[in-house]
Amino acid sequence: MIMKLSIRLDLGASLTKSAYQWVMGSHASAPQYKTFCSAVQRITSTEYERGQYADNNTSLLSIGDEYWSAGENARDPVTNVNLRQPKCRNAIAKILAVVGQVIAENVPVDSQSELHIDLGVLLPLNEMGVPLSCPAV
Repeated sequence: MIMKLSIRLDLGASLTKSAYQWVMGSHASAPQYKTFCSAVQRITSTEYERGQYADNNTSLLSIGDEYWSAGENARDPVTNVNLRQPKCRNAIAKILAVVGQVIAENVPVDSQSELHIDLGVLLPLNEMGVPLSCPAV
């Protein structure tokens, strides 16, 4: 069976907001809404391997040779998102963290279903067309 996750993200300065819906065959779930802390910070590979910052409100990510903590436990004042910081700087980590949490909460680990994701990301007008792979701070 094919599962489809349709998700829209607003990578806000204070919260990352999501609206999502699951579609399986001809059945669609009711839309669901969830917010996440917008904080993101780089961590070391050792911290990542130990799961040092992991809990229900924080995701740990490995993107190539970079390691990230996204969520409540990433509240390092140096790396908190602010209104003047371009959203693209931490967008990839935030997107992966939110989508990963939504999937982890809704798809059984032993699921054999194929998963399709329809993703939409809201960015300020002045950041439209800016590559999401811009260097992280």
